[in-house]
Amino acid sequence: MMYHDQHKSYPPAVINDEHGVPMHSWRAILLPYFEDKELQKLGKQYRFDEPWNGPNNRQLLQKAPAIFRCPNDRDSPGETSYLAVIGSETMWRGTKPIRIREIDDGIHKTIAVVECSDSGINWLEPRDVTFNDATDGINKLTDRPGVHSDHVGGAMVLMSDGAVHFLSDDIKPETLRALLTPAGGEDVDIPE
Repeated sequence: MMYHDQHKSYPPAVINDEHGVPMHSWRAILLPYFEDKELQKLGKQYRFDEPWNGPNNRQLLQKAPAIFRCPNDRDSPGETSYLAVIGSETMWRGTKPIRIREIDDGIHKTIAVVECSDSGINWLEPRDVTFNDATDGINKLTDRPGVHSDHVGGAMVLMSDGAVHFLSDDIKPETLRALLTPAGGEDVDIPE
């Protein structure tokens, strides 16, 4: 919320260069806004004047902070376990940030980040999971990336208000879709 307090919006999912090439992820953007000193230190080392995998930033690729990794994930140095769900119908609309007041369904009922174990995505890489892939369900075996974990029975999600919840594998697809949209007008509660 420190980012929102300063910028009056959540961060964009990605910052692109002038040619539309993805340069920086929301994970890198948020580093200076964490209260943790180590994360702030990484934020000071990260350079926004070069790509996420540029000469300086390349030195940080294997330093994935614990906050971006599920403790249950297998040892994959540098990978993130947590992805934004991107798309025009989500709160992560690419380079366009969203404000709290645009989350009509309520920040406590809108998923911001989902768990994706063994994502194959470096924590600094400006790449996440699409709305269509995330709505396949939780821990479903598909050939596309999606919401999955090494936890038995479900996966962790981060809501827009900062609360963390465990969503069951058997969540209904329409409920998952409703929780991923900030302004769909659905009145759903997080299944316990």
